[in-house]
Amino acid sequence: MTTQLHFTEEMKGFFSMGAATFRQGRERGHSESSRLLFHQTIQIADLDAVMRDTATPAVLTGYVEAPALSSDPLTVSNGTFQLMAPNPDDVETLNMRYGMDLTATDGRRFHFDGFKTLRHGLPWKAWPATTTLYVTITEPAPDAEGEASERASIVVGRGVMTIGMFAFLKLLSTVRVDGLKGRRHKVRAMIGFSRAFMGRLVPQYGGPFAEKARFANPAPPGRRALRLPAPVTMWCDANGAWHDGDQPGRDAWLMLTRFQGGTKGPLLMAGGYAMEGRAFATPTIDNTMTEYAFERGYDVWLFDYRASIRLPSASTSFTIDDIARQDWPEAVAEVRRRTNAESVQLLGHCVGSVTILMAMADGLESVRSAVCSQFSLHVVTSRLNRAKNALHMGALMHALHLKVVHPDTRPTALNKVFDAALAVLPQPKGERCNEPVCRWINAIFGLTHNHGQLNDATHESLREAFGFANLTGLRHLSRMFVKGQVVDAKGNDTYLAHPERLNVPILFVQGARNHIFRPAGTARTVEWLGAHNPPEQYEMIVVPEYAHLDMMIGKNADKEIFPQIFDHLDRLNPLVGSVAPVSPVVSVAGL
Repeated sequence: MTTQLHFTEEMKGFFSMGAATFRQGRERGHSESSRLLFHQTIQIADLDAVMRDTATPAVLTGYVEAPALSSDPLTVSNGTFQLMAPNPDDVETLNMRYGMDLTATDGRRFHFDGFKTLRHGLPWKAWPATTTLYVTITEPAPDAEGEASERASIVVGRGVMTIGMFAFLKLLSTVRVDGLKGRRHKVRAMIGFSRAFMGRLVPQYGGPFAEKARFANPAPPGRRALRLPAPVTMWCDANGAWHDGDQPGRDAWLMLTRFQGGTKGPLLMAGGYAMEGRAFATPTIDNTMTEYAFERGYDVWLFDYRASIRLPSASTSFTIDDIARQDWPEAVAEVRRRTNAESVQLLGHCVGSVTILMAMADGLESVRSAVCSQFSLHVVTSRLNRAKNALHMGALMHALHLKVVHPDTRPTALNKVFDAALAVLPQPKGERCNEPVCRWINAIFGLTHNHGQLNDATHESLREAFGFANLTGLRHLSRMFVKGQVVDAKGNDTYLAHPERLNVPILFVQGARNHIFRPAGTARTVEWLGAHNPPEQYEMIVVPEYAHLDMMIGKNADKEIFPQIFDHLDRLNPLVGSVAPVSPVVSVAGL
């Protein structure tokens, strides 16, 4: 006989008909004295299965009181409970889930869906998280004949329920174990269940006690097949000769990866520092920037400049000037040569963005329009970055004869000490997590993302997305941060002398919560350009609730960011509306 466990839980709260949010449901329900109560017995049929996997469903039985729905208690059927189920849509988040069908005495049927959210946080946040239930009640929507449909439902209302300390202690007193003989065995089973529960809770709220979880290094998240044809890849050697193939030579310093989706191109896209072009094709989100562009008929080119972790040049010394004055002109020339295009459209993120502007300011031509994400010609940064610059951290690392820095999340003693030191650095409110790579990113660049915009798989993939960061380039960037504008590697103002060279349509996109590059810096660039060129050439979009990298790889970026970017690109593309038939797509797993 399997070991079973059951206990009874009673929660109370408030509910409001027609509430659009949980908070509104609680507040309106309170003012309307519209209470919500449930009395449920949770029956775990296989305790060992739940201890192995806390998402294993259990059975709920009992009743619900909701006077707004029925003057009599509603009976429960098909009740299910999950102790802790991972939420793949949110970073480091578990949910305690309650689901049940409700039937009123007059025959009306409803469905109760409730969840508690256990998200990484400080230890004292564990209690409100485990005792607060967010409730949505729905009912079947009528079909064309006015009958209730089993396939569709409409929201009746929302509410919030809680369990107080007294009720929680009462819950503990109801815990019973069946299927075992002897008090000692039953106590051991309860302890095992408690360990399974705490084993998932401590990594969420354990603080320094969650160190083991921080260095667990689980397997990389699964990769879905991308909706793209097999890419055509080429790389450039030290002599400036281009070679076909996806295995760069030891002297490779540039790489281009092409996905020809139609006749709207070419669109050349470059990512951030110490990353790679394939960041635009991250297979942990439903619709990547590369897929979005390909499906809209663009001839998509992913550009890996010399700082890309895909290239051996990433571990060499170079400046941001080198990327602007050599890499971009060479890449644009090669794309034009292979496509016979008179001009190209450019899209850059972070250092990929600022080097587009620097390259054009230095004389790069044949650019029809550009999209510049986050990093522009003027810089306003966070207090943390200003403090690092004031302390001359780049000079200190240079004095220590360091040439590159890179994240290392192996569970070594040195890494644990280093990670503990990075944990004391300030981070934006609500952005602390269990990933060592996030603390490394925050220390070197500043935090690149709003965790709320990432799904869990993308968050885990960040440990593979960042690599070598050349310190010579970082010191150059530091000079820009100190000066508040782009300068050359020696600190000279050489890029703002010819604003007329930037007289092309440019869309600037900016996350409102970007703590590395504040929107005020981009606004200065737009104002400066508009004062020297026709202001209608420039547009700036500030997106609420986004930070930096999450605008490219966010779970909802294809709905909230990409359409605005491609509206700009389409307007400046004379071939819009004349897209050639797209070749058959061969799904590619990863890239």
